[in-house]
Amino acid sequence: MIKNLSGTNIKGYELKDRLGAGGFGAVYKAYQSTVGREVAIKIILPGFANQPEFIRRFETEAQIVARLEHPYITPLYDYWRDPDGAYLVMRFLRGGSLHDALKNGPFALEAATLVMDQICAALSVAHRSNVIHRDLKPGNILLDEDGNAYLADFGIAKDVATDGVTEVDVIVGSPQYLSPEQARSEQVTPRTDIYSMGVVLYELLTGEHPFPSLNTVELLFKHLSDPLPEINNLADDLNASINQVIQKATAKNPAHRYADALEFAAAFREAARIRQSESMVETLTLREQEILNLIIEGRSNKEIGQMLFITVTTVKWYVTQIYRKLGVRSRVQAIVRAR
Repeated sequence: MIKNLSGTNIKGYELKDRLGAGGFGAVYKAYQSTVGREVAIKIILPGFANQPEFIRRFETEAQIVARLEHPYITPLYDYWRDPDGAYLVMRFLRGGSLHDALKNGPFALEAATLVMDQICAALSVAHRSNVIHRDLKPGNILLDEDGNAYLADFGIAKDVATDGVTEVDVIVGSPQYLSPEQARSEQVTPRTDIYSMGVVLYELLTGEHPFPSLNTVELLFKHLSDPLPEINNLADDLNASINQVIQKATAKNPAHRYADALEFAAAFREAARIRQSESMVETLTLREQEILNLIIEGRSNKEIGQMLFITVTTVKWYVTQIYRKLGVRSRVQAIVRAR
């Protein structure tokens, strides 16, 4: 069992709560009294800090995060080694992880779009710097108190520029979010991360993993051969456009996925906008929908009144209600929103 270091002081950092622990180390919330801030410290224990492979990975993570400057990549504050271990000091994010947030159920489209925009922007910076994350999952996406999302934990990231050799017969990543090429121990590319982010998006919108309650071997076979379930069959507020975005992001052949993270985010943003517009139109009464259809045809208020046997004043009243429900101020905006 890993010893709990809460309450100890290491190089000016007072360790508070242990946020998580694994086989070779732990992450703590800590307080840096010299500058009066809370931080998160990842610690590798002495027995592992002296092993070349472990320390190489740890130092690679520190170097990668140090050079990836982006508002939505969790920043590195400090790194050092001593006889008792190795240490990474990062920003502490008070909102917990996406994994924690999903315990309360799926995200609304607006919130999911925000997460996608922020994480895909961070991914794009990493990919342009020849870094493949390889472990995208809700637990590695952190949130601040305002709900902004941050890409974290580059512990098994691949720096293509300095580590061009593919690990043969070694599966690297988390089975639930593993791309087919990772499952086959093949070369990874930026599209590898897009696959994993597609699985994360599915979970964001449904609150469930696409392949739940499977063992590791079954999960690998699912990722290798089965498409994700049709998301529009699972919830009323998800449509075919959103499903198409997820299916493309998680295509088994990397060449059939989005070319980059920003393209993926833009496609989802547009699909979400279409769905939100559909939802607004669905709030209209039958009479209001009838009038909106005539507006789309280019009919004037007078023509609409004559066709529906109502006064122009009544038509204007209905048009006002339509604009209010659609959140628009003009006929042109109403037509665009309806379409």
